[in-house]
Amino acid sequence: MARRSIIVKHQGVSYNIKIEDLLYVESSNKKVILHTRAKTIEYSGRMCMFEAIQPFFRCHRCYIVNMRHVVSYSANTIALVNGREILMSRRRYPEFVEAYMEFLNISSLDNDYLYVT
Repeated sequence: MARRSIIVKHQGVSYNIKIEDLLYVESSNKKVILHTRAKTIEYSGRMCMFEAIQPFFRCHRCYIVNMRHVVSYSANTIALVNGREILMSRRRYPEFVEAYMEFLNISSLDNDYLYVT
């Protein structure tokens, strides 16, 4: 069964965050920062667990993006639905394109949109 949400404890408060609501995950100074449209939550930990959750992709050593929220991308950045641009590692770019195309093809089976190259 796919993981639907995560529980994160920050400053004595536990947050239940739906995976689909996560825009991206950031690592900074041994902290993990979860970014949603509504809030940002920071906690001590490692962000590597998000790499195993579909449809997340590590595009840079400091960022993991949720491909559901990607609007556009280039060799240097990934633009998200909230207007934020995330850095793209040059060496991860080809792998991202392949993963994103696969994500779009899988998603198109469930949605009513057409991807044209």
